[in-house]
Amino acid sequence: MLHDVHRDAVGRYSGLVARRHFGGGDHRALRGVLGHGWHGRLEATPGGSPVADLMGRLRGTPIDAVMLPVPSKFEVDPALAPMLAVPDLRVALATSARPENLTIEGFADVIPGFTNFFDHFAQYTAGVSLPEPPYSLPTGVDCDDDHPICASGKRFLELKRRLLDDKIFKCDLWKDSRGRPCDPKGMSKNELGEWVNDCLITDANGTRTLSPMPRMCNLPDFAEYVQEFSLRLERSVERLADVSISYMEDLRVTLRGILDRHLFEPIADIVDGFTCGYMPPAYADFINGMCFQGVVGVREVGRSSSIAGICALVMAITLYFAWRIESDNVHIQASSQGSQ
Repeated sequence: MLHDVHRDAVGRYSGLVARRHFGGGDHRALRGVLGHGWHGRLEATPGGSPVADLMGRLRGTPIDAVMLPVPSKFEVDPALAPMLAVPDLRVALATSARPENLTIEGFADVIPGFTNFFDHFAQYTAGVSLPEPPYSLPTGVDCDDDHPICASGKRFLELKRRLLDDKIFKCDLWKDSRGRPCDPKGMSKNELGEWVNDCLITDANGTRTLSPMPRMCNLPDFAEYVQEFSLRLERSVERLADVSISYMEDLRVTLRGILDRHLFEPIADIVDGFTCGYMPPAYADFINGMCFQGVVGVREVGRSSSIAGICALVMAITLYFAWRIESDNVHIQASSQGSQ
C-alpha cells in the first residue's frame, strides 16, 4: 500500500526532527489527524559513515514532505471521514504538508503534496482556486448546500493551513554577546585563521559558553531549519577538528602529566610492593639488630652476670662467718651446761 511505503520512508527519517509543541483545540486536531507518523530508526547507508548519512538525509528529505495524516484517526473523525467515500479524495491519507509532490530516493512511489489533493477537491467546491504563494492554502472554501464531502475537505484544508501557518514548531538558536539570534551555520574562519560568528559568549570568569534562544516558527521555516542542520553540523565538525589540532600539544602535555601523577605513579608504587625491593632495608635492620646490637646486649648480660656472681660470693662468705660464729657459740654454751 502506498501509505505503508510512505511510512517506511518516514521511518528512515526518524531522529532528525525537532520536537513539536501543540496547544489545545485545533492544535490537538493537528496532532491527531495530521500526525507525523515517524517511526523506525536512522540507518546508515552501506559504506558510509552515520554522520555523513545523517547530513545527507537532512539535506535531501524535506521534513514537511514526510508529515502525513494518521489513517486510523482520520477515518474515525466525523468531520473528515465523509470525503473518504470518494476514491479520488482518499489521496488525502497520503498527502503531505508540502505543496508539490516529492519522490524520496530509493522509493518508487511519490508522496503527494496538498496541491495534488486540491486539484481533486476543487470540483466539489464553488470554484475556489489555490492562492499564491505556494506555501498557502485558502482561508475559506464555499460549499454548495454545505455538502458533507465539501465540508470534510474544507476541514482537512483548514487543518493543513493551520499546520503551515501556526507557529507550533521549535526553531531554537543561540544568543550572541548582544543577545541577538546567532546561527552556527554562519560560523567561519577569517583571514587571521580565527573563528568568528561561533555564538560563543565569554562570561565574567573568562569561560566561553553558549546561551540558547528559544524560538517558535511555522512549518516552512521549520522545514528550512531542519534542512540547514547539515550545514550547522559541517561547520561544527570543522571547528572541532581545527580546535583539536591547535590544542593537541597542550592536551598531550597536560594529559600526560595528569596520567603520570594520578594513574601511572600510583600503579608503579603498588607494583613495587609486589617485588623484593622492600627486603634490603629490612634485611639490613635484621643484621644490625641480631649481630651488632645483639652482641653489645649479650656482652652487657655477661658482665652483669659476673658482677652478680661476685656479689653472691661475697654475700655467701659473709653469711658463712655469721653462721659459724653462731654455731660455735651454741656448742660452747651446750658444753658448759653439761659439765655442771
